[in-house]
Amino acid sequence: MQICLENLILIGEGERKMTNAEEFYGILYSSEAMRDVCRIIQGIADDSSTVLITGETGTGKELVARAIFQTSNCLNRNFVVADCTRFRDRMTESELFGHKKGSFTGAHQDRRGLFEEANSGTIFLDEISEIPIDYQAQLLRILEEQEVRPVGENNYRKLSFRVLAASNEPLEELVRQKKFRADLYYRLNVIRIHLPPLRERLEELPILAYHFWKSFSSRLNISSSLSYPVLHEVMNSRGEWPGNVRELKNFVENKLRLARININGGGQKNGSGNFPKLADTIEETRRKLIKLALEKNGGSIGKAAKDLGTSRSNVVSFCGKYGIEHS
Repeated sequence: MQICLENLILIGEGERKMTNAEEFYGILYSSEAMRDVCRIIQGIADDSSTVLITGETGTGKELVARAIFQTSNCLNRNFVVADCTRFRDRMTESELFGHKKGSFTGAHQDRRGLFEEANSGTIFLDEISEIPIDYQAQLLRILEEQEVRPVGENNYRKLSFRVLAASNEPLEELVRQKKFRADLYYRLNVIRIHLPPLRERLEELPILAYHFWKSFSSRLNISSSLSYPVLHEVMNSRGEWPGNVRELKNFVENKLRLARININGGGQKNGSGNFPKLADTIEETRRKLIKLALEKNGGSIGKAAKDLGTSRSNVVSFCGKYGIEHS
């Protein structure tokens, strides 16, 4: 995995642009894997086909779904999110398909389901693997026929919508276990976009950490000059990050909220007192990454520089600065 040293060098240097960072409809990235994801999204802008987005929890599947919706030239009037983890009881049909007044106890008025809300737009079926097996046949028919029949109504209503679905579970395995219908899986898996976990694109970790730090600093009204040891706590002694983007975001927010509590409670401002300068934490993170890359490559400067995405001379210079031994 390549960890781009230039990103670490630029973090914390005022408003300087991070040259390796790109943004695409809210997706901040620098890795080739995410660059490929954005290319696919651009390539299906004129395509109304169903898209299945896969990846671990917290990798940003909804963000990708919203980017698909925003770039789409067709059926882009509404974007409706259906959280399939909620659909575990008899209200599933009402939530998805709607109901007619009086169709069951508590149905005091007509209600439009999520598919009807998404008419002339896009519906995002998040965590589609959680749809109860009892309702999967109905869901398949809706996707194929583009029509729904609310609970308690005899006639179908013709609709027009695009379907995006996401799963953190391998649907192929669920099909083998008879927990997910094979025909529904094939209907969803028309265009596939897979999001790699953050541990497989660590070069983006500093960029994302800085992005969240800036965002929460502004939201929490903490001076941008406040320094807090975020980066060196993010990566453990092996230079790894065990979570995904969502966990990183929560981690940074937690650290900044704690910083605000300490400040409001009489702590020091502007990075003084118990709050190390952000530049100091960058130095420590940079030192740790260089040492990790050298250990991985048997002390070879050239190979370590390649892994770090920087020049051999830069690594030599930093080794001298930090007193790191090398071949």
